[in-house]
Amino acid sequence: MKKYFVLALLLLAGPVYADMPTPKPAVNPALAAFQDNLDDPQLIELGRKGRVHMVFGYDYSNWTIIEGDDGLIVVDSGWFVERTQQAISDYRAATGTKKPVKAVILTHMHSDHIAGIQGLFADGKVEGVDIYAHTDWQRQVAYDTNSGDMLIRRGMAQMGFLLPYKDVAAGTYGAGIGRGALQGGTLSATFPPTHTVDVSAATGPVKHTIAGIPVEFHYAPSDIDAQLMVWLPEDKVILVGDAIGGTLPYVITPRHEPERKPESFLYTFDQILSLDAQDMVPGHGRPVRGRNDLEAIIRSNHEVIAFLHEQVRGYVGRGYNADQIIDELELPPRLANNPDLQPRYHTLDWLIRGLYTNEAGWVQNVNSLTQHSASEQARRLSLLIGEDKLLQAAAGAIETKDYRWAVSLAQLLLDANPDNARARQLQIAGLRGVAYTTESAAERNYALTEVGAIAGAFNWDNVITRVSARQWAVRDAAAAFELFGERFRSAPAYGKSLAVTFNVAAEGAFSFRVNDGTLHYERGALEKADAVIDIDLATMRKVGSRELTLAEALEQPSTKITQDDGRAALEFAALIR
Repeated sequence: MKKYFVLALLLLAGPVYADMPTPKPAVNPALAAFQDNLDDPQLIELGRKGRVHMVFGYDYSNWTIIEGDDGLIVVDSGWFVERTQQAISDYRAATGTKKPVKAVILTHMHSDHIAGIQGLFADGKVEGVDIYAHTDWQRQVAYDTNSGDMLIRRGMAQMGFLLPYKDVAAGTYGAGIGRGALQGGTLSATFPPTHTVDVSAATGPVKHTIAGIPVEFHYAPSDIDAQLMVWLPEDKVILVGDAIGGTLPYVITPRHEPERKPESFLYTFDQILSLDAQDMVPGHGRPVRGRNDLEAIIRSNHEVIAFLHEQVRGYVGRGYNADQIIDELELPPRLANNPDLQPRYHTLDWLIRGLYTNEAGWVQNVNSLTQHSASEQARRLSLLIGEDKLLQAAAGAIETKDYRWAVSLAQLLLDANPDNARARQLQIAGLRGVAYTTESAAERNYALTEVGAIAGAFNWDNVITRVSARQWAVRDAAAAFELFGERFRSAPAYGKSLAVTFNVAAEGAFSFRVNDGTLHYERGALEKADAVIDIDLATMRKVGSRELTLAEALEQPSTKITQDDGRAALEFAALIR
């Protein structure tokens, strides 16, 4: 794949200008050194009894194996089946144990913590094993699926999922909080928990004994709300999920997860410090050994989040916008120089922007309320300044290694004219320059993924369909029909009035009314419908994942149009993207 990816980057559409400045391929040395430490697979023994092993460096996230009296307890399971298989094989070889996996505890439902689960079992069958998760586990699964194209696009860009690994010119150099994604790796299906843990701030911990080992489940909201922390009181080891990541805290994320709040992280840090833990397994980042190290990590993370949260709130109260805060707000040197708080994943600017949005929404200043659209402003600025001058300025910025300014100027030109080939190549050069110099693995990944998309190294529509097909394998018909509103083509429906009912065996009836450019959805059959369509669940899942358009779904042998006033069914299908 790597060869074809790089070739695609060389075959960019449009002419290649002889005077085009080209940044020299590189990786920021600090990022490279940091990431190399995360790419070193190790089984790390923790705790007082020698029965807890942290699985570090095998995958994007950390996970844990605990040897119980009659079986193994596994907390989280990594992202890729192949890497989980390797880790459990190495563990058995190192310890000599043949005990079966008796229980799997999922701290939360992010894919990088659950999708390796089938790799724990020699035959890949997840059977006869207890699976524990938070009682609200489905909330994250639903969010991931309902966020659809946006979350897939941003998530895969952020993780460098589509980039060749450690290719200096065109590739990811990891993710900043763990080993890079495994190209072509296998993801398990989602296995529902057999035991849900109803724990919250109001309930206090929930205690179990699993495989002879006392286990306490604590509520640990952080990057998502429905998250468990696992406390092993006999071993003095705390497994904190994604509360800690070994980097500048990801209290917000560019891919957007609305549950992330500073208060949640701070609450969880207080819970960690209240326990007599001596060792800690973070969801990402290095192992934490000894009480002194644990307290230093937790207190520094607490301090930097509280500082940023309070400072941003203060600036907002004084009327600052996000850019003005970025211009002024700095971390105290003691925090800025802390090796466990470096911006290897998210940048400080990103955190400030996200925290600002949490506090103040999208309005930056009065111009946010009065301005023209970005494309209209760009068109006017291009006419005012001159396209050639803007192109020269962007090229000059690349020559002086002011890559971020080059990207901004190129974007302005492209907002004015998306077909400006020279601006597009300057944008690519600027993005490469940012990628080659940034300390943030995620910023490098976003920049080079955008370059790859421009170059045609991959097609987002195909990627999204492939990824979402796995999610849709377990979804119901209602979930697919609920997407019709966002896929509805409004303008072609001006002046139209249509009423359509879909019948799905064992799922029920689902109806839509088109009314002069708007779409109205309701459960149940309509008394008077222009078209009635019998369609099966498997076909609707393919519509949900975009493997089929609705028009193509109507042509499937299993689909029957049992009533149609003229061509109403096809007319309706043409209105759904």
